Amino acid sequence: MTLAIELLESEIRTLIDIRKRRNEDYYRIFGCSKVQFWNEVAGEIYEALGSEFTGIQCREKFKHVVRECEVSKILVK
Repeated sequence: MTLAIELLESEIRTLIDIRKRRNEDYYRIFGCSKVQFWNEVAGEIYEALGSEFTGIQCREKFKHVVRECEVSKILVK
């Protein structure tokens, strides 16, 4: 189930910054469940901007941003 959400540019930037800063934490998590990680990211976004998102929404939006970036790189070549 995909939860389509629209984020403001500042929210996307914050999401990327948090995920980038916590990259080592992300890859230290063993197994396939990173639910707690994404819930913490959502909490940090709330603290920084007051925007309420779920961990699932943050994960899906981040995956979407990464896909868009990969497609853009292909189109530029």
